[in-house]
Amino acid sequence: MEQQNLTASQSIDLIARTIRNTRQHIERGIYKPFLIWGYLTIIISLAIWAIIKHTGNASFLWLWFALPAAGWSITLTTRRKPADKGYVRTDIDRVISHVWVVLSLACLIASISSYFIGLPILFIVILLMCSGTAITGLTVRSRILSAAGLVGITLSILFFFVHGIDQCLVFAAIFLLTMVVPGHLLRHSATQNR
Repeated sequence: MEQQNLTASQSIDLIARTIRNTRQHIERGIYKPFLIWGYLTIIISLAIWAIIKHTGNASFLWLWFALPAAGWSITLTTRRKPADKGYVRTDIDRVISHVWVVLSLACLIASISSYFIGLPILFIVILLMCSGTAITGLTVRSRILSAAGLVGITLSILFFFVHGIDQCLVFAAIFLLTMVVPGHLLRHSATQNR
């Protein structure tokens, strides 16, 4: 491979163009996981709330584990593949993926633990997921995601005022504000910039 010497201004221009292309690439597809996980969480939260409200049977809380099973299955089948036209997996893609994998594992461990010890699990999950949203927003410089994550973290205090199965309604509402609404805004932005 032939090595090309670049001037200082050409190097800066190349770096700036690479960063701009990486950001545009991420913004084009970043909305999908937010919509997938946001809608799934809302559907499962409302289903659990309705079933337990109707039956009074707390065994249906096990339905929460349908969320990671369905969410990861859909996410993995809909994510972009290296064969997709123009797809290049960048270091920023990897960082964001790793952040979400770690936060998801933390949620799973906390959820399993909550069946054995008294943890305010919905509060913990909201804090973790909204932190992930804010971190993602800060990483890709998305004001929408950064603000949504911080709003969700702030709204998590509602769990100290709402008790019992009605917390599922708060959980769904926060996911609507922090995942679904930003996901649609990002999707709209991505389609406008094509």
